[in-house]
Amino acid sequence: MIVAVGDVTVKTLIDIGFTPEIALIDGQTKRTKLEESDCVNTSVFAHVLTAENPPGLLTPSLRGAIENAIFADESVVIEVEGEEDLAPILIHLIAPLGTIVLYGQPGLGVVMRITDI
Repeated sequence: MIVAVGDVTVKTLIDIGFTPEIALIDGQTKRTKLEESDCVNTSVFAHVLTAENPPGLLTPSLRGAIENAIFADESVVIEVEGEEDLAPILIHLIAPLGTIVLYGQPGLGVVMRITDI
């Protein structure tokens, strides 16, 4: 399973022809709202879920959306109202071992971590 977190990471994957099984987006990059042309085309995903997660927090809403996405049989995008930056922490705690998690590290590029705990 491949999970992508962050609008720039998700959009880049889609632009190169790859749709992750799970994507988390919040319509922002570096806490700045994206222009419409830079937004993720959510129609490439089979399902769209929503979650509320204020900056700097991990909420039950986000956890529930991640759990539902992990057990879905088709691709899922989670649209986060607030911020999805800390989501990889929850993903690594919930996702099956071997799950590949991709997320952006501002100024450096994309980080890839494989769930191993």
